[in-house]
Amino acid sequence: SSILSLISTTPFGILVEKLRGKNVPLCISIPVIWTWIEFLRFKIFPWAPFGIQLINTPFAQISEFTGIFGLSFLSLFPASVVLDAIERRKPKLLFIIPAILVPLFSLCIMRERQVERFISQRDKVRVIALRTDFSRQQKWLEFRRTIEREFETTEEAIGKVGGEGSLVVWPETSISALFDLLNTKTLSFVRERMEGIIERYRVGMIVGAIEGEKSGEKGVIYENTRFFNSAFFITEGGIWVQRKEKLVPFGEFIPARSIIKKIGFLERVIRRVKLSVELSSWGRREIFDWRGLKFSVFICWEILFPSEVRKVVEGGADFIVNISNDVWFGGEWGVKQHFYYAVARAIENRVYIVRSVNKGIAGIVSPSGKVISASEKEGYVWGKVGSGMKSFYSMYGDMLSYIVMVFFLVLLVFILS
Repeated sequence: SSILSLISTTPFGILVEKLRGKNVPLCISIPVIWTWIEFLRFKIFPWAPFGIQLINTPFAQISEFTGIFGLSFLSLFPASVVLDAIERRKPKLLFIIPAILVPLFSLCIMRERQVERFISQRDKVRVIALRTDFSRQQKWLEFRRTIEREFETTEEAIGKVGGEGSLVVWPETSISALFDLLNTKTLSFVRERMEGIIERYRVGMIVGAIEGEKSGEKGVIYENTRFFNSAFFITEGGIWVQRKEKLVPFGEFIPARSIIKKIGFLERVIRRVKLSVELSSWGRREIFDWRGLKFSVFICWEILFPSEVRKVVEGGADFIVNISNDVWFGGEWGVKQHFYYAVARAIENRVYIVRSVNKGIAGIVSPSGKVISASEKEGYVWGKVGSGMKSFYSMYGDMLSYIVMVFFLVLLVFILS
């Protein structure tokens, strides 16, 4: 968090101070400069946008047009007007705040209700998303107990909610073994149990596991094997896979390893980052079909990337599935923020989001941003999802952010001249 703050606030402070000397109003310079610095930072590390604080308010509806960056702009706008009024000794400027925010608030409430009415008329399928509660040690050292618990929860959920024909979603790495090894005698019970549930209840299942590109007989893994953090979509008709595209730096891979090796002190630091296995990324996003509805799977923090979610919605996905293992956060605020990003993607693209997680918040979010069901306790959430509706953002992306960029460049020229 400290590093992210420095990356954003240092250039922000310098540029705003420069503009103050040029007599540019703070109510313009502050939100414009911050929004564009944040937009550029998101290309590298898309965590903690300033606008996420508005995601549970009616104002969040504007992100259908502006994306999350519009919320960042709006978050800063009132305070920057106040600062401008104080610095320029013009208290009348304060009337700008209610003049803009009150009508906008009313419009956002109306739009939220309009979206809810629209999606209520769409055909839907039932989804069940597990929320597990395993520690890191339990996941990898108590394999049989954890997998049995996941099967028990799945069958309990199907029985209680009348879940025959549902799409059942398990968290990231919910199968804490190499998926390739489910064909071996030792782990065949997992595959057989899963196939039994799918056939008996006519469900589809999404499970997370590590996948090896090459594996030998009896579980022997070759040295040149590439490993992927993958989601497997399993039905009676076959198995399809989505490999993770956006890996977590220093958590799943070491970025720029070849360059780091040439820099002595960095190489020594990196040696201390011990990864159990370094993962490979995959350059293709799949769109799957379940009972006439199309969906795509995002693994862990991939849901943070607005442009990635937008691409699959533009490509025909009716809803989004996000599987995650939030045990790494180790605290309350990280898991809450992670869930709020899923809410943001739902509103931006006007699609349902289904989220299954270990040690975080599992939930189902409607295209209006309404949380249909959510849980921070071990068990499951369920609900019905369908196709959403086209949004300005899903069709045109960050067009408004680029307009802000042009304005930002004009200000920059003004600073340097």
